[in-house]
Parts: sequence; C-alpha cells; structure tokens
Amino acid sequence: MSRFPFALAIVFSFVLFGLSNWLVRMPEAQPASIPLNEFSAERAINLLKHLLDDNTPHPVGSIANKAVRTRITHWLSEQKISWEVQATWACAFETNRCAWVENIIATLPGKFQDYKKHPYVALVAHYDSVPMAPGAGDDGAGVVTLLEVARILKTEGPANNPLMLIITDAEEIGLMGAEAFFNEHPLAKNVGMVINVEGGGTSGHSQVLRTAFGSRLILSSYVDNAKHPFGNSIANEMFKRMPNDTDFSVSMRSKIPGIDFAFASELNHYHTPNDNIDNLNPRSVQHHGENVLPLTRTLLQANLTNLPADEFAYSQSYGFWLDWQDSNSVFILLVAITLLTIASVRFALFQFPLKQLLFATFGTLSVLVGVIALGFLLFKCISLINGTVVSWPASDWPFRTVLFLLPVVSVAWLALFFNKRVPLIPSLFATWWWWALFASLLTWYVPGAAGPLLIPLLTSSAILLIGSFVYKDSSRAEEVSPDLYWWSLLTLVLVIPNSLALVLPLETTQGYGLIIATFPLLALFAMAVMPVARGSDLMSSTLAASAALVIAIIFAVSLPLFSDWRPQHVNIHYSENLDDGNARVQLNTRNPAPEFMLATQNFNAAPLSLFPWDEDNTADVAKLKPSGWTGASLQVISVENQERGRVVELLFQAQRPVYGMFLLFDKTVEVKEYSIDGFTLQGHRLTRGTNKGAHRLYLFGTNERLINIKILIEGEETAGFYLGDVSNYLPESLEKTSKSRPPLASPVHQGDFAVLYRKLQL
Repeated sequence: MSRFPFALAIVFSFVLFGLSNWLVRMPEAQPASIPLNEFSAERAINLLKHLLDDNTPHPVGSIANKAVRTRITHWLSEQKISWEVQATWACAFETNRCAWVENIIATLPGKFQDYKKHPYVALVAHYDSVPMAPGAGDDGAGVVTLLEVARILKTEGPANNPLMLIITDAEEIGLMGAEAFFNEHPLAKNVGMVINVEGGGTSGHSQVLRTAFGSRLILSSYVDNAKHPFGNSIANEMFKRMPNDTDFSVSMRSKIPGIDFAFASELNHYHTPNDNIDNLNPRSVQHHGENVLPLTRTLLQANLTNLPADEFAYSQSYGFWLDWQDSNSVFILLVAITLLTIASVRFALFQFPLKQLLFATFGTLSVLVGVIALGFLLFKCISLINGTVVSWPASDWPFRTVLFLLPVVSVAWLALFFNKRVPLIPSLFATWWWWALFASLLTWYVPGAAGPLLIPLLTSSAILLIGSFVYKDSSRAEEVSPDLYWWSLLTLVLVIPNSLALVLPLETTQGYGLIIATFPLLALFAMAVMPVARGSDLMSSTLAASAALVIAIIFAVSLPLFSDWRPQHVNIHYSENLDDGNARVQLNTRNPAPEFMLATQNFNAAPLSLFPWDEDNTADVAKLKPSGWTGASLQVISVENQERGRVVELLFQAQRPVYGMFLLFDKTVEVKEYSIDGFTLQGHRLTRGTNKGAHRLYLFGTNERLINIKILIEGEETAGFYLGDVSNYLPESLEKTSKSRPPLASPVHQGDFAVLYRKLQL
C-alpha cells in the first residue's frame, strides 16, 4: 500500500463506482404472464402500442390528438372506470400562451365520501406530444403507467381515499391542461395528493425529481414500499434552475402535496421522431410502475389531512436510501465538523510546520481549480476541432473516457509537485477541511443539494476519528505507517457514490453542451484522492493516464458525431409575409447544417432575419417564392371606449389546418387584458415577450375554429400588430429540401413549421 497507494486508490474508486451503479440498476421488465395484480411493462407497452397506433405525433388540437384521447376513454369505459373530458381554454402561468385543451379526468371511488377527511390521490400524466415526436417516452409511458395502475387498483376494491387520474392535454406548450384542471375544475379542491409521472428521452431510471409539502409521509411511503427507490435531491435543485418543467409545478402552486417521477436518459431522442415505441426501454416503464403502484396503494390508505409543509433532502449510496429534513442539514454539518476537529487534534495536525500546512491547503485547492480548468480546456479544444458541440454524440465512449480520466490526470500531475513537500496527514485533513467549507456553503445557500457533501464529510470525519485511536503513531509528524493509507482509502467509500457516481446521470441528462456541470463533482473526487496520490508508482501512473487521455481525445475528434440512433437535430423554418409576398426559409440547427440540405436552396452566407420582429439575424436563410396559401382572417366586431382604454372585439380564424395562431403587437402598444371566447387572461400572465418587448398572444389547438377575442388596449393611438398562423407542414417549394434531410438528421421540438403573417392596425 505504501508503494502503490495512488494506483490502488484509482482501482478501488472505479470498483466502487461500478458497484454503486450496479446496486441501483433498473428492474427487469416483467412479462404479461405475471399475475394481474402486479405491474407488467409488457402489458403497459402493449396498451401504449394501441393508444399510439402508428406512432403518429399528436400535438394539442390535432386529429391524431383526438384519436389518442378517444382510445384512452374507450379503454376506461371497457375497464368500467368513470371518466369525463374537461374541454376549456387554458393559459400558461408566465407567458401569453393559451390553448383549447381537452383533459381526461377519471375516478375510482373510495370507501368514504367526505373529501375533507379523505381527499383524492391524483395520478397525473399528459397525453399530448410535440409536433415532431410520437411521444412514447414523453409522456406515453406515463399515461399507460397510470392506466395499468388504475386497472390493478380497481380489482382490489375501494380504499380509504378515492383515486383520480388526470391525463392532461397541452403540457408540451406550457402545462396548460394542468392549469385548466387545478385552476378551473370543481374536483381540484378535493385533491389531497399528486403523483406526477413524466418522461424525457426513451430510457433511464424512474427517479424522484422533487416532492412538495408532505415530504415526510411521501418519502417514507415511497422508500418503504418501492423495490428500487431512486433519486437525489440535487436533481430538485438543478430542476429549479433549468427551463424544463412538468405538470407538477401547477399542483405545487396550488399548495397540494405530491411527488414528481421522471426518467430522463437517451435525450437525443427527446422531442424527436426517435421518441417512439420501438426505442422505449421497457425497464424504464417497469420502474415507473414499480414506483407508482405501491406508493399509490399506501397513500390511498393514509391520512392525507394536515400534512406539514416540510422540505426533505435525500440521497442514495450503494442502494441505501437516506433522507432528512432540510433543517437538520445544519445539525449534520455541525456533528461532522466536531468529529473532524477532534480527529485533527488527535493527529496533532497543527504540530506540522506552517509551510507544510500551507502547501497542503493550496495543493488541495489547486486540484479543485485544476480539474475545472483542464476540463473546460479539453472539451473546448474537442469542440473546436470538431467544429461544433454535440450534446449526445453518436459514440460517447471517447468523451466519457476523457471525462473520467480528467480528475485522475489532474490530481496526478499536481501531486507530483505538492505531495513531495507535504506529508500524508496534512494533505488528508486539508481535503476534508475544504470539503467542510464547501458543505457549509451548500447547506446555507442550497440545502437540498448539500447531501453529496454532507454524507461523505460525516462518515469520513468519523473514519478519521476512529483511525486516530487505532493508528498508534498519530502524534508523529514525519513518519507515516502504511496503515494510515488504508484509513485514507476508507474515506473514499462514501465519496464515490456522492461524487463520481453522480457524474454519469448528469452526463446523460445534461449532455456535453452542459458538461461543465459535472466538473465540480469530478473535482470533489479528485480532492479526496489527492492525499494518497504519492508513492513510487505516481510518475508511471501519471504518464499512463495522460497517454490514455490523449488517445481518448483522438477518438473523440475522429469518430462520427451523428448516427441513426443519435442523429443531428435540424428543423426547417419557413416564413411568408402576406403583405409583400416575401418568403424565407431557415435551416435551424445548433450544429453546421448538412451540406445536402444547403445545396437545395440559395442559402445566404451573410445572416438574415426570418421575421421582421426578430432581434437577431441568423445564418442559413434563403429567399423563396410565396406559397400561395391564404393566411388567417380577422374581422373587427366592435370597439368600446372605456376609462381604462378601448376594448376591441375580434373574430379570427385560420384558413388552413394549423398548429396555432398569434397576435404580436408593436412594443409601444400597452395591452392590459385578453378575453378568449369569454375566458379572461389577465394579471401576472400579461408579461411582455422577448421580441423587442412586445405583447404576444399565442393560441394553440385552434385548427380552423372561429375564435372570439376581446382586447383591452390602453390609450387611443393606433395599435399595430402582426397576425400570424403556424403549421407543421411546408410548401411545395421546400419538398426537395425536406427530402434531402440525411438519415443522420431529424427534426426536434416544434420541428418543421411554416408561418404566414401580415401587418394590421387597430
């Protein structure tokens, strides 16, 4: 151990890394032949095949959306489960987006009809998809999980609490179905618990994203009954800072306790044609079911009244689940620091020369800075050589190799300089005192994310304290027994699942576009290894790791970036000004546009704008002949002057099948209120958009229906605005461009669209 401590530490770390991942693996998918009262991924996926039929995308308002809704309600009728459709206008919480939504609400009665004492346990998922994706993972897997769970629970008879299924519409464009239910439906006030089931990509663990309010009851019910509980509250803290969202946010705003489950792996498939049944991982569906079914069973019998609004942190190490109230994080921190202080005294830390203590302190800090700086430099060089950044490359093993060798190489080179000047004991305690500082900062500012630091700090402080009693030479400054290396190695046992093992989930969910998010965790691992980065093998280990890193970089810049499984995302965006016939097309992609597609049109070298209201010009834009299509029609019905301004009543209607329509006002126009077919959009929702600070109103799910809008405009000045409609099909002039999209490319999110617009005045 004293000859090869660094090599042994690295091998030990990666053995623990493999063990940590193996112990939290997803459950095996169960066949349809298992008993009917158990969850079967095969049964659920067979139902999903029926619901999605031919893998057709089904965005809100589309014919395919109606077909999916009809199949769901027919299935509910066959199972003799009561249901209704909530059809209404609904609007997003923070943006001027509204949609005609049709939610499916199904119920199973409980033993008691007193909803104050026995409120509903509501299972929530959404059945709409984006225009480019069949939506097998997002969120077909969630829908069939709910349906299969409801089927099983119905056979078990009434529970104390009733069950509700809320299968929402228009989630993809702003959680509007959930807004409609929780803000408008009379049953919303009777919901006492929400379990939301969501999916991103086509694979991954069904994990706890977040909990709300009654977290103590929810987490204990979940962990005590789930076969494979999975989650880390750091995901909740990250989710708060990301643009993604789920229907669970709406129930949280209504102060309803609940839990949010989601899988989020193979995210290259997210919102693309690859989000289909063939690519959906049955084990992810099984994990959904094994999480939701036992938890729902338990909550249906639980007392759901007067739950405390508590917040819990939670974490996993080698399959063992830990959770604690956020307020207890400070107590855990204080205990850990106390143990570390006693261990420091027993090891006579401050008897070492000041120079050695300073070298240990700054040497450990240099590892933190070095890993982050080297990681940023290496991945920046890879992206420069590749000419682009691909979040989920076709062959990710070279990128992963670079990622996991990064801390090894960083600590090895820095240890060659620092550890020759610093004994083991100062280096060991420098690591854990820095760790204590970072844990203190996280506990203060982001308590939900402090677990990955608090747990290793507490256990390692205890290990060092025990070691101070066992290790007989703890007071001798310069001599170190080989036994102390083993105690140092023991501190890695809980470092690995709380640092290195969290890197892989971050890499798969955030991709290499945000790979910097993994660097702090890699740096923490490197800091923990730093004390034992010494011995006769250090130079040879450093050179070997560096050579492997160089080879991995060569592969990362040599192998193809795209494949059938992980294609490039390319959208075709068409715009047409109906006033002057000016039509343009853009190839919208984060990576260089495919040459085959660029060759089909006279795409400009200099940036142009796709729309007159765009703040920035974009590349890969070409001018086209107009489509000959007819844009949306508008008729002014009345103008009524009021003290607050004037109310203009309009009727407008699309003249072709569309995904949505919009009104974009000039930035000088002050719009105070909208009313759509009698539904008023007001208050906090009237935020200005990003387009030059102008008010914009989107309407989705409209198709060719006639829509009545009343708009309250401040002042008497003429109000200019653009009227536009959006479809997800393209004019004939772009047929060649569309067909030239190579097999290694696919549309994503809203996908290909055509916008027709004209400028009008009120």
